[in-house]
Amino acid sequence: MGILGSFGRTESSGETRSRAKELALSSVIAGAYGLGTIAIAPIGYGPVQARLTDALIPMSYNKKVGKAAIYGTALGCVVANAISPYGLADVIVGAVANAAASSSSYLCQRWSGTKGKIAATVIPSIVIGVAIAGELALLYGVRFELGFPSITAGELVSCVGLGMPILKALERLIGKNNHKSEA
Repeated sequence: MGILGSFGRTESSGETRSRAKELALSSVIAGAYGLGTIAIAPIGYGPVQARLTDALIPMSYNKKVGKAAIYGTALGCVVANAISPYGLADVIVGAVANAAASSSSYLCQRWSGTKGKIAATVIPSIVIGVAIAGELALLYGVRFELGFPSITAGELVSCVGLGMPILKALERLIGKNNHKSEA
């Protein structure tokens, strides 16, 4: 069932409230991502980019944020890429790439501690690097072997360099992931 799938159905007030919180958090993340990217527009687009707002992607690793970050970063990318010089393709590819990258962070919840945080920040950097370098190569003739390292480097700065402190701050503010084993 989608994020809006339960609205209008008869449910317990606790479940509806939980879905409302998830929708609200998704909206805040989408707004921050979209507006933040537009604010740094010259460096957030193209074969050499530093999309600092991609630091929000690993937030899905935190169980209390989880899917809200997946929805929020994907929707935020639609907003941000609406002004992209690369057009509709960038809106679609970017949103799908963000959803895949944030989902990869979400799936890293099975690992706790430093191991989980490293995986939740490095893996999405690679996912975005492959997706955006592939888009630029297929649609705009930018050589993949040139686009991939530069985009991935920018992603590592965003997802690891900025995303890791965000994950640690989330733990302090709203709690750690509750893992049963160190896996």
